[in-house]
Amino acid sequence: MNAHPSCLLSVTLTLLGTTLLQAQVSTDGPRYTPPGGHEIVTAHTNDFRDLLDRYPRDRETFQREFPSRLEEKRLAGLEKFFEAWHRVLLEMDFDKMNRSGQVDYILFRLRLERDQEQFAREAAHLRTIAALLPSVGEITALEYRRRSQDKYDPQKLAPKLEKLARSIDEKRREVEEIVAGSRKRQREEGRDEMAEKNFKTAEDASRELQRVVENWFNYYRGYNPLLTWWITAPSKKLSTSLGAYADVFKPDPKHKPKPIQKPKKEGFNGENHASPVGEEQLATLLRQEMIPYPAAELIRLG
Repeated sequence: MNAHPSCLLSVTLTLLGTTLLQAQVSTDGPRYTPPGGHEIVTAHTNDFRDLLDRYPRDRETFQREFPSRLEEKRLAGLEKFFEAWHRVLLEMDFDKMNRSGQVDYILFRLRLERDQEQFAREAAHLRTIAALLPSVGEITALEYRRRSQDKYDPQKLAPKLEKLARSIDEKRREVEEIVAGSRKRQREEGRDEMAEKNFKTAEDASRELQRVVENWFNYYRGYNPLLTWWITAPSKKLSTSLGAYADVFKPDPKHKPKPIQKPKKEGFNGENHASPVGEEQLATLLRQEMIPYPAAELIRLG
């Protein structure tokens, strides 16, 4: 007789736990909560080991939660991630730290700034590429709905997938002309490294989205027969369209760019020197190395 209430309580707690777990999952994408509060700041005033371990772990975990590198939610989310960690440092009282804590603070701040600057350059590049890829948000939305266990209406979902595939095919025909024009110029004038870098990123991102669609379909295949029956053909069509879209950016081995003959320079400029980085990047490098002098001052002193 006593087993019945215990069993009922166990089932109730299980259902409650499931409900709470699902409530934490959002169709809006991953969210990150940084360390903060007086306890965190006080506990790490003189010992940064835990924070130094948590920062890269949190960043890697947070990045993996996004289905696509190109989606704006990921880029904006990581920008907020770095801002949140800067706030953690601002909450700390540098003057109350011991010497070891102050050294760790400065080194960690420099690492954070360096990572943030590097990501800013990456984000600018990815946002440029996102203009070449259609429907990134619509495709990743499928994955977010799967994670949140949303219910689908199969009869409404199937035509949406077909429409999505058609829009990708239409965009592919536009992009084919852009890529073909660029490759033609390269055959005549020489390889364009920036254009090829963009094409490679676009190809990889397209195949990434293709894997998102395939994994999404495989999740539902079989255990949900009604949904599977409706979405099998549209899902395969969408995956095929993304694969064809990625193929547009592949280099054609039969038509290689014209090699660029660089004239050999004599004297100092002909030696093996690093390429100039520019004033802004030079200032960044000096700051990262904690050199408290501007480049002009160093030249004057030299």
